[in-house]
Amino acid sequence: MNIIFLKSDLAWNRFSNIDENSSDEEIIKAISEYYSHEWSNVEIKIENNMIIIHVEAKNWITPPEEIHWIARLAQQWQYDRARKKLKELLEKYPNDSELYRLYGQTLSDEWNLDEAEKWLIDCLKYNPENVRWLVMLWNIYNNQWKKELAKTLYKRAIDKDDTDIYALSNYWSLCLELWDLKEARNVLEKALKIDDEYWVTNYSLWVVEYNENNYLAAFNFALKAWKNIDKRDSRTQSIFKLLVNIANAQDENLVIEALYIPFKDELEKELWRKIVFRRDDWIKSVARVKIAEYYWTDKHIVLFNPKNFWYKYSIMHELMHLKMISDARKMWKNKVIWAEWNKKQELVKYMEDHATYMQKQYDSQFDSYATEILQQVYNSPLDLCVENNLYIKYEGLRPSQFLFQMQLIMSAIDVSNNKDLKERVPGIIYDANVTMNSILAQQIKDLYWVDYTSHFWHNDLVRLWKKLYDKFDSQKDTMQPWDEYELVKLWADKLWFSQYFDFEDEDLNKSIKNWLHIEDDSEKYSVDEIQAEVERLEPDSSEINMAVVMYCLAAIRFFRTKSKKEIEIIAYELAVKWQWWIKYWEDSKYHINSIPWKEFSWYEFLSYMYVAWQILKPEADLWLDYSREYELAKQLDSKK
Repeated sequence: MNIIFLKSDLAWNRFSNIDENSSDEEIIKAISEYYSHEWSNVEIKIENNMIIIHVEAKNWITPPEEIHWIARLAQQWQYDRARKKLKELLEKYPNDSELYRLYGQTLSDEWNLDEAEKWLIDCLKYNPENVRWLVMLWNIYNNQWKKELAKTLYKRAIDKDDTDIYALSNYWSLCLELWDLKEARNVLEKALKIDDEYWVTNYSLWVVEYNENNYLAAFNFALKAWKNIDKRDSRTQSIFKLLVNIANAQDENLVIEALYIPFKDELEKELWRKIVFRRDDWIKSVARVKIAEYYWTDKHIVLFNPKNFWYKYSIMHELMHLKMISDARKMWKNKVIWAEWNKKQELVKYMEDHATYMQKQYDSQFDSYATEILQQVYNSPLDLCVENNLYIKYEGLRPSQFLFQMQLIMSAIDVSNNKDLKERVPGIIYDANVTMNSILAQQIKDLYWVDYTSHFWHNDLVRLWKKLYDKFDSQKDTMQPWDEYELVKLWADKLWFSQYFDFEDEDLNKSIKNWLHIEDDSEKYSVDEIQAEVERLEPDSSEINMAVVMYCLAAIRFFRTKSKKEIEIIAYELAVKWQWWIKYWEDSKYHINSIPWKEFSWYEFLSYMYVAWQILKPEADLWLDYSREYELAKQLDSKK
């Protein structure tokens, strides 16, 4: 049997009075004296930097079952019994280095570090290739705050076996502790090649990347750590919080213009129209795109509300909607959705006929329920495709997408598990909401391995939402530009809404207007554009109500298409409601029978009423003076 040392190993063997700088004669003499106690026939020779010791020995290796028995005792903290057994085995197998290592480990576990060190050095003397002794000795030196010495030992262990994940993981931990990020990265990259799914490796690489301000790379490693950690592990929640924190760091440092400006330029070439971005503090959603052809303009307009935290991400979301429309148009496959007022009223009638006593107490909201649910049924399948496309094409946007979807799913959980809401909302609306929210949860699980689907296990809906999502999942990688509309049809059919709206091939040679595309006539006009023009027309505009100007402008254009008789009917109904039962509350929404598809905000209601009576009977006393706003709206209208 040969025992082979490097001269540099002599520092750890602690042979008497020798080290790697000693002469060959001194080294041979000292080693001969040590091993002659064990074996009578010892041959030693030195070649270059290697010391080769040849001995004739029996009983070199302890049977594996004995080693396993010792290990089990140690795992049960029965260290005295383990050491007693080890001494018995050492009498039979005095040359087995693993017995010395195990003895040293039991002492180390009980913090008898000095004695443990002696036994581990004996382990090395019998088998320098036993890498575990190096790892154990590192633990001792690390606990004795001999960090640099421990670091040297680990490098030696890795030099002997650079595939030992245990040695690698301990070494990179020490490098991180010593803040040697460069060395930690080198070791972690080696470990990643061995097993790129090991969550600890990915977690540690997060530390390196995060502290070098590489937030996107840090997010990707943290995400992989989250994916692979056993969710029963007590550290799971801290890993998730870490993931959220990194996503926030990347989102704060993301220069969104670097993404959406090139995307916008690409789309403008495809669509042959300009795309402009306009701030609008009054839009109901975070952002929305106004398709030029649907709004009779020469450009596509992306409106965004900068007061909302998610507006940057939502701009990219809306541009991806435009991209999908562009791709479908190239194949002449784009479609528009039509919902006639009478069809929406059929849905309202269905809700009224099937409402419970409790639900009938809230029947004034059925009209808005119908509007919102049909918009959701149309938009949700498209949003599913948009989010998938953004995930694939824009890796740098993933942390923002992760945060955006997290806040969506939190709201969805609150809605879907609100018992009070379930009692008040018609079943067809509630079930559709839960189903669409469940599908969102499943997409989040697939993209980011965060599982909220358990919040949506409504027994009678599980089969439905899983079927709808599986349909999307099976074709998401091979979808053609028009396939998303087939998803809309499928969802509408399975959720029982297909009879309430129609699909039609898009015809750009005719104007397209329907209530699903146009949520609010007033949103045809940019707030920034109106404010700039008002300030130009009337420099002293500090007391002007810009919202009223905007709504008056919308009302002027709305009434232009109506007959005098129609305006009269609308004006009287508005005045009656204003006089008798409407109350000032800005967050309320109002409806009138003469414009049944429209939902009014407070200022919008008053503006429409004011404009209607200015057209019919300007001298009428409404106890309301919007004369300056009305005159400005007329001037703006004349410039359009």
